[in-house]
Amino acid sequence: QKTLEKIKSKKLSQFFRIEGYKPYLEIVEILKKATCLLLVIDKVPNNMGFLTGKLFDYLGARKPILAIGPTGGDAEKIIHETNSGWFLDYGDEEGFSMVLKSLIQGDYHFSFQVENYSRINQVKSLSNFLNQASGTQN
Repeated sequence: QKTLEKIKSKKLSQFFRIEGYKPYLEIVEILKKATCLLLVIDKVPNNMGFLTGKLFDYLGARKPILAIGPTGGDAEKIIHETNSGWFLDYGDEEGFSMVLKSLIQGDYHFSFQVENYSRINQVKSLSNFLNQASGTQN
């Protein structure tokens, strides 16, 4: 809610499309049409390891991600590793302005190297981990 208030107070609403509840398959299509996807990680204790399903849906959409959260956390590492967007610390108004300027001018390029985070590869990784932990082979 604070993020929405900040967007409105800075008179930036024209650059955002805020959607209410939608069925998942409809969301996937909306993500693919977006210019940029906003991901805000809650500012709560122990949030460095927060990885929401939304992050992986965003990676799959192959659209630039503007993430706001704790720097040095797992989400930031994945966004940088996959070259999928920007990651800003809470309150980084200068960085936020720079990202908006880049978006408006179309002055950005990301390679979206997200294959390691596809659902299929994540299931394979989990399966391998469980097999190793239980001492079984494929």
